[in-house]
Amino acid sequence: MIQTPIIPSNTRDKLLRSWPDIFPGIDRVVVLYASKGGETGGEELIRHGQKYVSTELITDAFDKRLLKLTSEQAGYVWLTREQLPFESGTTKQRQLEIFSEHKHVVMQLRIKHTTGMDCFYLFFREDQSNFGVTRLQGPLSTARKALLGSLIYRFTRLFYNSNGELRMYIQQFTDVTKKLITNKSKQTCKVIPSLWLKQWTDDYLNELYEQTGISLQLTKEALDHLAGAEDYNIAKKGLEQAAQFAIMMCANDESKEVYIEESYLVLERKQDVASSVNTHIYIPESRKDKAIEILNRLERSASILLDNGEDITSSAVGSKMENPISAPAISDALKKHRREILLLLKENPTKWTIIRQHFKPLINIIDKETELQQIS
Repeated sequence: MIQTPIIPSNTRDKLLRSWPDIFPGIDRVVVLYASKGGETGGEELIRHGQKYVSTELITDAFDKRLLKLTSEQAGYVWLTREQLPFESGTTKQRQLEIFSEHKHVVMQLRIKHTTGMDCFYLFFREDQSNFGVTRLQGPLSTARKALLGSLIYRFTRLFYNSNGELRMYIQQFTDVTKKLITNKSKQTCKVIPSLWLKQWTDDYLNELYEQTGISLQLTKEALDHLAGAEDYNIAKKGLEQAAQFAIMMCANDESKEVYIEESYLVLERKQDVASSVNTHIYIPESRKDKAIEILNRLERSASILLDNGEDITSSAVGSKMENPISAPAISDALKKHRREILLLLKENPTKWTIIRQHFKPLINIIDKETELQQIS
């Protein structure tokens, strides 16, 4: 069963401003929202040169139609400009017509949350340059639009469920969508022996199963494509990223068996791998998983500071993270996951040694818990 996200006030705004990073140079994005209490509103992001200008939309003229959207199922649909509720001359027809397929270049994404529904309208170009492809001409096929629509919708839903903290996955998502558009598939030569490859991928995916509880399997086409990697390092990174992407896209689904499709595998060229770093595997968050991630991030940052001979303060630790956060954000995370963090520290006495000894906010939590136990 798919969970309905509790939307924080800034998630909608974060995603609105993230679309230009996901789809380069997109000309226009509109978001409309309707609450169960009858409140409606909207905002528009329009590209002017290299910048984007934001404008608040007045929805009074079509608020009844907007409120009606809250009764629809969450999902996506490709529309023509004439079918948009905020454009003149709109129609009720939403079905794709065979002879007007090329006109359906606006994607509507409907995301339900606890207080209502948000609708994003992404205005794509017909020349496909928004997907990072400049030379490929002609409209997208219906089948490819369906696949892209599904991926974009699932990404959007995950963005909401993760409170907008998915910036590290945007580039990977963009790479996969670009690959789907260009349809670059199998390499001309097979470097990795098929038997060895199957054994290696099975072992790796079994390790991920133990970490995530999700059974990942490669499709035959994905396995064949992976065999065309130039060397082991490229194959390894490609599989890690594809597995991460597959887990990310299914994070809010009930299914525990997920297939890694060929399109998820983006194999780099040999010279690009030397500067790459280890891939962080996305694990669907429970409160305990989140607490582990918090402790790991704090430990990594504290280790950098310790090596550099710097003070391990909250602001310094936050600034050294891959995605920097503020000292108040660290305090809030420790407070929200206090119980899980204390339990993890007790269960793993040899882990997170630096922050146990040098990070004052965590030391205070440990000391306070010790005092309470002594009083009781």
